[in-house]
Amino acid sequence: MVALRALRNGIVFQFEDATTNNKGQFRETTESGIYLGSNFDESAKKARWCTVISVGDEVIDEGIVPDARILVDALKWTKGFEVEGEKFWKTDEDNVLAVDDST
Repeated sequence: MVALRALRNGIVFQFEDATTNNKGQFRETTESGIYLGSNFDESAKKARWCTVISVGDEVIDEGIVPDARILVDALKWTKGFEVEGEKFWKTDEDNVLAVDDST
C-alpha cells in the first residue's frame, strides 16, 4: 500500500466505483455485473462513495479518517493521479456530503 499524507483540509481517497478512463467516467454495472453504457454527463452528475486513504491535519470532522467511507459531491474532486500504479483522487472536507457511520 502506498503511504500518502494529505495536506491541510485535503482528503486523499479512492472511488468505490471503477472508472473507465482518465476523463473520470464511471463504469456503471448492475448487481449481476452487466456493464451499463453511460456518457460523461450521466456519470458526472452523481455524488460518489469513496474510501479515505489519508486526511490532512486541518480536517475537523472526526469521522473522516483513513478507511472511512465518505460521499463526495459530484465533480468535487481532482482529475486523479497515480502513485506506484495505484490511482487516487483528492477533495477538501467542504465537499464531503456524508460519512458512513455503519462501519
